[in-house]
Amino acid sequence: MDNIKHLDPINGPELAADLRFDINDGRLGRLLKLANADPDTPLSRRYRKILMPVFTRPNDPFMAAEVRNIAQQTIDECIVAGSAEIVTEFALPIESRALALLLNVPVDDAEEWISWGPRATEDNRRVAAVDAYVDRQLDRARLRPGNDFFGLLAEIDRHEDTLDRTDMRNFAGLALAEGRDLAISLIADALACLAERPHELDELRRKPSMIGATACAFIADDLGDGHWRSHARLVLRSILRVLSKRVERLTVLDSRVGRSGYERLLLNFKPLL
Repeated sequence: MDNIKHLDPINGPELAADLRFDINDGRLGRLLKLANADPDTPLSRRYRKILMPVFTRPNDPFMAAEVRNIAQQTIDECIVAGSAEIVTEFALPIESRALALLLNVPVDDAEEWISWGPRATEDNRRVAAVDAYVDRQLDRARLRPGNDFFGLLAEIDRHEDTLDRTDMRNFAGLALAEGRDLAISLIADALACLAERPHELDELRRKPSMIGATACAFIADDLGDGHWRSHARLVLRSILRVLSKRVERLTVLDSRVGRSGYERLLLNFKPLL
C-alpha cells in the first residue's frame, strides 16, 4: 500500500508530458514532416481532415456501446477470478481492444497487440514485433485501401507523397505503443485511486451523473482537448460505469511502481451483491 500514488480525483493523475498522443501535437507534426513542425499548416489541416473518420469514432454511439461491453466482460472475469493484475490482465486487454475499435481495424488484431505486453518500446524484440505488424498493415493498405487508420495513412501518402515508410511506421507506433501505454497508465492510476479511496466508488454509485466528470478529472490537462483525450475519456468512463454497478470494493493486494508508472498492481474485486 505504501507504493500507491496519492492521486487527487479533482486534479487527475500526474502523467509524463512526452506520452501525449494527439493529431494536433507538434511531435506528430515533426513525424509527418510538417513545415517548421507547425501543426496548423494547410498541409497538416489536410492530414487531419483525411484522418478524421478514425479520430472522431469516440463520438459514435456504436463504439461507445462496444467499449462498455469490453469493460463489462473484463470486469466480470475479474470478479469471477477474485483478483486481477491491473496492468497486464485488465488495462492492457481493455485498451488494446478499445484501440482496435478506434483505429477501425479487426478486434482480433488486438490479441496480437496484447501479446506484445505493455511498454512495447522498451526492448528490441517487442519493437520489432510492432514494426512487423505495422509494415503488414501498410502493405495491405497500399494494395486494398480501406477506411481504417492504415488505409487513411496510405491515402495521405498517395495524395501528398510526403511520408516515407519510417514516418508512417513511427506515426502508427505512437498509437499502438505510446498512446496505448498512456491509456493503460490512466486506467491503473484510476483504479489505484478508487482502491485507496473506496468512498469515491460509493459516490459514483450514488451519483452516476458524476462518472463523466470523474473520468475527465483523471486525464492530465496536457492531453488537451484533442482526439486522443476523447478516446481515453470514453474508455475510462466505460470502466467507471461498469465498476460502479458491479464492484463494491477494490483492494490492493500488491503493487510496484517504476519510472513509467505501475509495473504491477494486483487488486481484489469484491462484487456488489
